[in-house]
Amino acid sequence: MKDTKNIKFSGYPKLMRVWDEDVSNSKIVYVLAERLDDHHQFPFIAIDISGESNSYSNAEDIEEPEERKFNKQRTIKDGLEFGDIIKNNNSGYINKVLGICNDAIFLSLNGDLDNISDNIYTLQELIKCGYEIETKEQIKNDVIQMTVSEVSKLVGCKVEIVE
Repeated sequence: MKDTKNIKFSGYPKLMRVWDEDVSNSKIVYVLAERLDDHHQFPFIAIDISGESNSYSNAEDIEEPEERKFNKQRTIKDGLEFGDIIKNNNSGYINKVLGICNDAIFLSLNGDLDNISDNIYTLQELIKCGYEIETKEQIKNDVIQMTVSEVSKLVGCKVEIVE
C-alpha cells in the first residue's frame, strides 16, 4: 500500500477557487485533499458540483456564500444540490442527488445511495411526490461522503484510514 503521509486531508473538503495556468480560467470546486510533495504538478484534488473529479495546480480559499455563513435552513423548494439526501415523506424512501443537468435531477436507487436510478426527475416532480431534504439544517462546513475506494481513485494511490 502506498504511503499517504504526503497527502493532507485535514481542513478539507472545502470550497475553493482552482486553476492550472491562467487564473481567468478558474472555477469553484470542493477541494478534497492536497498533495504535499514538491514534485507533483497538480497538488489540489477536487470534485465539482457535477461530481467530476480532477486535480489542479493552483487553489485559493474563497469566502463562503452568505446563505451558508448564517447556517440558513434549506428546504427542497430552495433547490437541490449534488449530494443532497432527500426523503419521500409518503413512502419513506431515501435517495441521494447524484447529478443535476439543467432541470433534470438524477437520484440514487431507493435506499442505495451509491447506485443511480433509471428515473429522471424535475424539482417540481419531487416536491409533488412529497420529497424533502433529509437534513433540514444546512451544515456550515459541508461534508462530502466518499468511500476509501473513491478517495484512492482521486489521489491516485491506495488510501488507508488510520487513527
